Amino acid sequence: MKTDVHKTDKRFLVTVAENLLAAQQEMDEFMLQLSLGKAEAHDKFEELKHDFKATIASLKLQISVFKNHDALSRAEMVIQELEILLANGMVNSADVFDAQRVKLIHALEALEVEIEDWLKDGKVSHDFLHEFEKFKLKLEILKLKFMVKKFEVKDSVRDFWNNTTKSLHHLINNAEDVVEKGEDQWDAVKSKIKSTYKAFKKAI
Repeated sequence: MKTDVHKTDKRFLVTVAENLLAAQQEMDEFMLQLSLGKAEAHDKFEELKHDFKATIASLKLQISVFKNHDALSRAEMVIQELEILLANGMVNSADVFDAQRVKLIHALEALEVEIEDWLKDGKVSHDFLHEFEKFKLKLEILKLKFMVKKFEVKDSVRDFWNNTTKSLHHLINNAEDVVEKGEDQWDAVKSKIKSTYKAFKKAI
């Protein structure tokens, strides 16, 4: 007989897999817009920063009620740094973009460290980890767009989509087996999210 804990953990893993599938579709659309010339890199960068401001504002609101003042203070300092970086004006060259990209990724990785315990305890939604990884990946895609005039979706990316889709559907269908192995759920989720986005970065 399955316990409620098993059912909850299974649902958690299934949700992660479903979110990754949705992210895959979002990234595909993002790349398609760039490859078809429907969006300029600098305009897409400004749109990306604008959208990510909402993500950071949501996170800021969610952690504002926490009682650990030291941890909250550190997280809010990093968030403030991110907000300043996201408010920078429009870039006009690949060099300026890359300088901003590096600073944004550095600040975001620092924020991940500060909220790690809250993510693990479920106090902060793991959806934020998805949003962080999508943001970093889109920055990498935009870097390619800034570097080359014509951006194309490579065959390696299409192969990645096909293989990842199969893998994620397998995870959805076999989440119960993962749960019964007794693997730490946060470690399993974090590993799956990170490895998926890392593999996509390699594919592009």
